Amino acid sequence: MELGYKSVVAMQLGNISWRVGRDLHLDPKNAHIINDAEAQKLWSRTYERDGRLKFNFTAK
Repeated sequence: MELGYKSVVAMQLGNISWRVGRDLHLDPKNAHIINDAEAQKLWSRTYERDGRLKFNFTAK
């Protein structure tokens, strides 16, 4: 399970890095993105009032 989690997180962070066009700086304790509001916004989720996930994808 942990290996799958690490693989998925690495893939997601790689996608975010590609979308913002730069390397990401991560907190080594928890792998959270630091000092990059644009990248942090891509990592977060937005929910509707009824609890459904809201998708805000924009094509580049």
